[in-house]
Amino acid sequence: MQSPATPIPSRAEYHRSCQLITEAYGDIALAKDLIAHARRARARQQFLRVVCAWCQRPMGWERCDESAHGQVSHGICDDRLVQRFPGLHARLPIPVHLP
Repeated sequence: MQSPATPIPSRAEYHRSCQLITEAYGDIALAKDLIAHARRARARQQFLRVVCAWCQRPMGWERCDESAHGQVSHGICDDRLVQRFPGLHARLPIPVHLP
């Protein structure tokens, strides 16, 4: 029994595939450089996570100095503020919701 004949690529197809592989290696190297640059930029930025002290809901991030990097700060979210201090809520400015 004979094996099926495998097609032999032409010289032009072979050179084109080599060119595509070379370009792909270049794209991969560029992507690795961009990822490394993004990691270095992220490492330079120091953030502090802010959560609500009552309900532990994440409220966002704040920039901080190097000594507090990776730590958690506490605040009070709007829902708990209204529950705990109803008189204070009446004096707060009305939040503006932009489209």
